Amino acid sequence: MKVAYLVLFLSITTQVSCPSAGLHEKGDNKITDPFMRVSYCELIRNPSAYDGKKVRIAATYRSGYEWSELYDPDCFDFERRTWVEFENLNAESRRVLEDLRTERSEGRTLSVTFAGIFESSTGVYGHRNDYKYLLKVSNVDQAEFLFEGSKLPTRKE
Repeated sequence: MKVAYLVLFLSITTQVSCPSAGLHEKGDNKITDPFMRVSYCELIRNPSAYDGKKVRIAATYRSGYEWSELYDPDCFDFERRTWVEFENLNAESRRVLEDLRTERSEGRTLSVTFAGIFESSTGVYGHRNDYKYLLKVSNVDQAEFLFEGSKLPTRKE
């Protein structure tokens, strides 16, 4: 009986101390995320640091007749807005967006987490080249309806 306990003890400690031994529990196999998680405020404070990089951003997305943009009310700056384009979305990302989009001209506002490539080098993006930055979204991680319409937040004084 003591031998059985010893074998069980050694088996358990080997699995704990050697991750490649035995069954892997969730989280043991680490997959490298190619997207760097960054706050939207950090992104627009230091755009050159993220230019051309794959980023994952949680922010507010507003879309409508002539706009498709990201912002964060905590650091909203009309002069430093980010235009959003969607490229090579997977089926699930397309479904999420289709479920939440509207054809109404006043648009819709969503809370989102997008992953994509950030661009800031030319500073002329979007409708009428009114946007300083661009996010080419390739994955929609999360999107949640906030409200109908898509008024910009007021400028903070």
